[in-house]
Amino acid sequence: DEMRAQPRTATFEAASPAVSLTLPARPSRLFGWLTALRREDPGIFPLFGPILVSQYANIANGVIDTAMAARLSTVELGGVAVGVALWMPIYMFVIGVLVSVLVSISHQTGAGDQDGVRRTAHQGIWLGCLLGLLAAGVIWLLSLRIEWFGATGDLVAPAQEYLRVVILGLPLGGMAVALRFYCEGQGKVLPVTVLAVLMVCWNAFFKYGLMFGNLGMPALGLKGCGLATALGMAAFFLMLLGYVTLTPAQAANRLFKGF
Repeated sequence: DEMRAQPRTATFEAASPAVSLTLPARPSRLFGWLTALRREDPGIFPLFGPILVSQYANIANGVIDTAMAARLSTVELGGVAVGVALWMPIYMFVIGVLVSVLVSISHQTGAGDQDGVRRTAHQGIWLGCLLGLLAAGVIWLLSLRIEWFGATGDLVAPAQEYLRVVILGLPLGGMAVALRFYCEGQGKVLPVTVLAVLMVCWNAFFKYGLMFGNLGMPALGLKGCGLATALGMAAFFLMLLGYVTLTPAQAANRLFKGF
């Protein structure tokens, strides 16, 4: 330990008399981490910030559901809680599988394989649609036994009503996730974040209208809540599709080139 604490000394022989230099002790591990972070942060933080905002935007949609349902009644609030507890984990499974699209496209983008990026994105879109259909079918079947998930008495009908409308958007929701990962895998995270924030506004607007009959829309209660969620998934898909097919930023690598 005493030897480790002592500074290292190196002696250099030259034409002039010997010169002794004292080298500093080995830098701490924390200093090494800070050095690595300073070296990498120009590439990390432009990706980290928008992705973080996108994740919080997704959380905000759930908060909007809860706040809106609470204004209807405690029974409707309980129905939404049971419904979300059922469909959201299954949808998260779909997203987890589609993360493979993000990983593959990131590797192919780094390797400069643009044709491979497009092929992976095409397969991801089909996979997202298929997984969305399967998730919708599973959720519909489970809604027939909603009591397995804590819904009893007055909660059964509201939870089933909500779920059977939400599932209509899951196929397009899966395709939207694939398009999102297509963009993020190429480092284009800011457009996805902008659209995710717009979807928070979309959900608030349409749930306010469809649940309570405001803004000239029909009052559909929990069915309106589920319908707004399904329409939001469809709108997110269409917005992302418009971005990857129409914007100049994607002109060099059109998604459906040679589709």
